[in-house]
Amino acid sequence: MHPEFFVPFDKYTPKDTYCDQVRPCLPPLWRLVKDHFWTYVAAPVQKQITQGWKIHVSCTLKDADTVLQTVMRVCAARTTEFKFASDEFIHRKLLSKTAARQSGGKFITVYPQSVQVFELLLEDLYQALRDVRGPYILSDRQYKDSGAVFYRYGGFRSFTVQDAMGRERSMILDASFAYVEDQRLPHFNVPAFVEDKHWGQEVVDADAAEPDTLFGQQYEVESVLKFSNAGGVYAGRRISDGLAVVIKEARPLVDAEVDGIDSLSRLQKEQRILTSLQDTDIAPKALGWFVEWEHTFLVQEKVEGETLRSYSLHATRALYPGSSREEVVQWISRAALIGIDLIGKVQALHRRGIVFGDLSTNNIIVDEATLSVRLIDFEGAYEPGVDPPINIYTPGFRSKARRHRDCAKPEDDVYALGCVLLSLLSPSSLALDVMDHYAERALLALRDDIGLPDAFADCLQRLLREPEPDLDACIALLRGMDVASVRAFDAEPATVEPRSLEPVVQRVMDYLRQAMDLSHSWRPFPMDAYTTDLIALDHGVGGIALAWRQVEGEVPAALLDWLERLGRTGTHLPGLLNGLCGLAWVQCDAGRMEEAAATLGRASGQPLLYQDMTLGYGYAGFGLTCLKMWHATQEARYLREAERVGAALLATAITREAGVCWGEDAEGVVGTGLHRGGAGIALFLLYLHQAVAHDAYLDTALRALDFDISCGRTLQGMLGFAQDTAAASTILYPYLGMGTAGVATVALRAFKITGQQRYADFLYGVKCTVAQKYTASCDLFLGLAGLGHYLLDAAQLLGDDSYRRLAWRAAKGLEMFEMDKDEGLCFPAGTSTKISCTWGNGGAGVMTFLDRLAHDKPNGLLTLDVLLQPAAASPR
Repeated sequence: MHPEFFVPFDKYTPKDTYCDQVRPCLPPLWRLVKDHFWTYVAAPVQKQITQGWKIHVSCTLKDADTVLQTVMRVCAARTTEFKFASDEFIHRKLLSKTAARQSGGKFITVYPQSVQVFELLLEDLYQALRDVRGPYILSDRQYKDSGAVFYRYGGFRSFTVQDAMGRERSMILDASFAYVEDQRLPHFNVPAFVEDKHWGQEVVDADAAEPDTLFGQQYEVESVLKFSNAGGVYAGRRISDGLAVVIKEARPLVDAEVDGIDSLSRLQKEQRILTSLQDTDIAPKALGWFVEWEHTFLVQEKVEGETLRSYSLHATRALYPGSSREEVVQWISRAALIGIDLIGKVQALHRRGIVFGDLSTNNIIVDEATLSVRLIDFEGAYEPGVDPPINIYTPGFRSKARRHRDCAKPEDDVYALGCVLLSLLSPSSLALDVMDHYAERALLALRDDIGLPDAFADCLQRLLREPEPDLDACIALLRGMDVASVRAFDAEPATVEPRSLEPVVQRVMDYLRQAMDLSHSWRPFPMDAYTTDLIALDHGVGGIALAWRQVEGEVPAALLDWLERLGRTGTHLPGLLNGLCGLAWVQCDAGRMEEAAATLGRASGQPLLYQDMTLGYGYAGFGLTCLKMWHATQEARYLREAERVGAALLATAITREAGVCWGEDAEGVVGTGLHRGGAGIALFLLYLHQAVAHDAYLDTALRALDFDISCGRTLQGMLGFAQDTAAASTILYPYLGMGTAGVATVALRAFKITGQQRYADFLYGVKCTVAQKYTASCDLFLGLAGLGHYLLDAAQLLGDDSYRRLAWRAAKGLEMFEMDKDEGLCFPAGTSTKISCTWGNGGAGVMTFLDRLAHDKPNGLLTLDVLLQPAAASPR
């Protein structure tokens, strides 16, 4: 909806085309109520029914007008309300491959006022829509053999409950009038308290049923690789010899366009193209084609190896400061060999008249032993003149010109080759979508840091910048590449060349001033995709105000007034990062003590505050805000309130072998890190101990920190942390909000207070992990700016200049993400393709680090280091 900024979906204004089909059929006094997604056909007197059996109607775009008129007539005759997708754009979303599987295909929802009316409507609609067929609605049961009429039990009115992080669940009432979740699953499910009469279905005795014989008993499914609304992708094997296979599923009429093209026709096209490539080593071989029930399956050879995305994450040395010259030479040399093979295979495809269309690191499999590649997922491929145009692509691997076309061209594959080669070197390929200069800056940085060979950089630039580069010449460049210039990637630079950061910070401030529009109710600044509450610190305006205060010493009164008015109205979460405690912190920092006290009072009245103990979203964050207020006002009531929080944390701590934790779920999983785990709670308890000298607070803080430290896992010598202790959480983060830098932030202060050697050892052990320059994101919570904040903390609190040099190196890395506009400097929102000014995920957070570094300011964001004891000695 906007090329540079996120626009919330609820700001979409639907067209009137579907309403125009319904309006002439409305009974007297009935009306249409249209919102951004659904349009409601409302009766003059509504029966307040909260839940029951409801009917869903599914159809494709070409039948929408007829179906709307038909359903209007049927429902009007039964005096029954319904809703429908507001226009073709919304309808297309519900039909798309990316729609949620449990809601895909739901074009119309009918709300019968009784079971009797429900039964009558089922039959009426069945007869009226006999010739209509839409995608099967997976959450529902099909009525008889209808291709359009489905039903399920669920809520008519919206009852939602939130947790402290703002995650919502839809609820219904059980037989005892208690809330239970309205489970919206991708299969039919009936609540235990509801009688299911299996309307329109013949009940089959399971013992007498024929056994399933899928795929002619030639293949069997072993596991799910991924799901989408269009169908699953499964790992399987051939029964006769155990050959590993991949089985792709297509659900009919999903992603269906007016011309009839849908997921099934795309799978048929993929089978034809794979068959035409059987004599090559470009793609997997097509092995079988099966129709089971309504779905179609393509069986293809499983290509051995791993995706190039997965390979690049562990092969790259840009993420591993301290890599030796031999390791860097091997990385670059192997990347060149992969590039040679990949360019050759794209050439071969083009010689056969095939455009791949969706070349990305996810659709390339590399054999790590031989470094040969093969392409997978030919859904976006096509043969010009044979197939209809298609324009499927992956963000970060498309040219700007492609956004305005409906068809991929061979030159799009060539441009994507450049993106793929860049992604083997630098982890932020998405940045290419929003920053024309990103490739040049990344290549220049790699030349400076590791001596990237000119031939590799030249090849990459030709692919990205020339309209029709000579691919043979590109291959020759990679084959003749001289690695004599390649150097080790130093863990700690001996010297740095600081640049003047004050002009950079002022250019970011210029952008904020120009962008600020307090008359704009939902976007007073460019926000990010996670913005839900504008008062919030993390993804709201509150964090921008906090950054403004740090840089300039004061915040515009109009901005503070705007936040105060918003905080007094509506519903807000209580948390430090996402709600009222954060607003109170901003108000206290700006000297508006009465407003801060009132805001904190509203937070204390929220039940959710006491259901989560974390620093970012729960009770520990409230306690830290009370300490902030106490330090600013010296009013004893705030210290007493902070101690109440401390006592509650001591009482609710769960003892584990490695320490203590909070918030254990039914599976025994707990969060980790600064914002969601024990480390953040430990930070509050450390400060509380400093304020009141209570040893129990210190002891519990250290045990909480010890537990989080015990959750760290080592990968290639780097110690990272998952978001929680679940076995399925395998992604390890080095960042501030989630990961190593956040845990180290607390360990740094624990060492300063206690001087204990184990924390010194931990800090020294993670130094390389957080000493990054190349990251996928520039942001504060999950990116380079947050690492920079920690490095500067360590330099200041330990008196160790080596950390300051690393902080300057991080600042150098942030140069790659700068977006120079007429209004000033701005930054992308995390790993997205949009601009954001927010604190946690955009320019305000980046600015706070650069400003601190420029002026050697202490960390005053969400810390109370004024309570700490004099600095301890450096751990090394």
